[in-house]
Amino acid sequence: EKFNITKHKNIIKDFVHKYPQKKAAICPGASIKKKRWPLENFIFVAKFLTKKKIKPVFFLGPNEQNLLQEIKNEVPLAIFPLQTEIREITPTHTISFAQKCIFGVSNDTGCGHLLATANIPLITLFGPTNSCKFQPFNNHKSNFSLSARDFGKNNDMSNIPIKSVIDLINNNLIL
Repeated sequence: EKFNITKHKNIIKDFVHKYPQKKAAICPGASIKKKRWPLENFIFVAKFLTKKKIKPVFFLGPNEQNLLQEIKNEVPLAIFPLQTEIREITPTHTISFAQKCIFGVSNDTGCGHLLATANIPLITLFGPTNSCKFQPFNNHKSNFSLSARDFGKNNDMSNIPIKSVIDLINNNLIL
């Protein structure tokens, strides 16, 4: 089926109408496990955001469906537009939904690069990959990267403290 731009615009318009509050994009997945910050850390950040009246918008790819129920249980106010608003996931949908968010938090993953394409402020979390080489690019001046190597002797993603992410959000991204 061909991409229908009118239908797409209506889906995004309906999404904004349905969720008018401030939103933050969250990409907790990655193609390989060692590039994933622990899910419980993303859940902690999402709960923090809800306390700040910012709705967490989780972007889960086809290989991350197993995370959906746990996140829903832990963060009942979270939304999942790729699972609830559309039938077939495309990069265009991810970018368009992300453009309606005030910032994003992502692992070093394809989803994070789609958030960067949406041109929103972004925190990218790095483990085994080089943050200088793979930092997502956009025209927004509020992009940050945190590398596990800066917090420990190895590149284990769990080295990145939740507090560092929360501090970046509080000091730079909450408008």
